[in-house]
Amino acid sequence: MNDVSEDTLPGALPILMKNLSNNTVKRIIKRDITFERWGSLLLFDSRSCLKLYQWQEGVGRCQVWLTLIDTGSGLQGLLTGGEKPHVGGVVLATPRPSLRGEGWSSDVYMTPVPGHKDVEVARTMAEILAQEILSPVSITSGIHSDHLNSEELDEIMRNCRNLTQAALRSLKSVTKA
Repeated sequence: MNDVSEDTLPGALPILMKNLSNNTVKRIIKRDITFERWGSLLLFDSRSCLKLYQWQEGVGRCQVWLTLIDTGSGLQGLLTGGEKPHVGGVVLATPRPSLRGEGWSSDVYMTPVPGHKDVEVARTMAEILAQEILSPVSITSGIHSDHLNSEELDEIMRNCRNLTQAALRSLKSVTKA
């Protein structure tokens, strides 16, 4: 475990975020808050209720990244990828009992940047997560690569589905622990 204090590393949190791909455990102390990182999970200390998760899927023009912050009462997500990650829209899914009386559904609110379709994959992801964890899920999305062909679009959609499943597995394993 590596400890780094705010005195020896000004701006520790941004530097920590850049090092998320490092598989070593790191602890950074910044103003009496300890951040621990292990694998794809960044745990804030016991004084904070936030947990941050990060995954990536695919390669090159079709690579996508998902970052989720578990606030304790919902998830805030960032879904980006391709050659030009950006903000293309925001989706909010709130779980509710199914109108058919079986299981759960969700109400979904979408705000796309005009001309952007990024919210479509974010919508599916937010709906699935909200219905499974029974908490509100907000995802800001922005995936772009110029001149994608249909196979590449299919690969991006498949990568997003894989990220959704990886997130569910991680979230369920944390709640069981």
